[in-house]
Amino acid sequence: MGAIQQVLFMYKTTGDVTAPTVPSSITESHRTTTSYRVNWGASTDADSGMASYELFRDGTLYQTIAFPTLLFNVTGEAAGTNKLYKVRAKDVAGNVSAFTAEVQMGTVCIAPTLEVDEVSGDEITHTWNSVTGAASYNLYWKPSSPGIYTMVMNATSPITTVVTSLGYTYDFYVEAVNAQGFESAGSNIVSTFVD
Repeated sequence: MGAIQQVLFMYKTTGDVTAPTVPSSITESHRTTTSYRVNWGASTDADSGMASYELFRDGTLYQTIAFPTLLFNVTGEAAGTNKLYKVRAKDVAGNVSAFTAEVQMGTVCIAPTLEVDEVSGDEITHTWNSVTGAASYNLYWKPSSPGIYTMVMNATSPITTVVTSLGYTYDFYVEAVNAQGFESAGSNIVSTFVD
């Protein structure tokens, strides 16, 4: 019996006890108002070999993804919502790596609806509806003649006043910006003549 126990002990101590390497990165891509993709870099394991990746969301195991897949598509989310993600690797022997950094990811906001509230002299005051998940709003403009839209200002509240030159028509639209700095689709375009 003693010999059997010794053999079992030797097997256990010489098995795979080395964790895989940490996934090299974790990033977000393919953002829409209802979905996005979580991506990470590959891990390696020199002993028993890689088995899977464990994706955590807001501190809780969310999905286990079989090796060698390096992405997961998150779907069915509300617009303008955010979650925290991190990932670790797991080998065939059950050893797990350390986690990647935890990264906030989320859907883009829906587009606001832009209105011109008032024109007074050379000042145009715009308003738009507040959008869920928006950290700020980017207002774009250009003269109505052919040209390129440029951002005239970033605003944290849904009202802003732009000083223009008299005698011109201007086109405006606004985009909602989420916590990661990603813009929504553009709002409706509003044309305003300043006389």
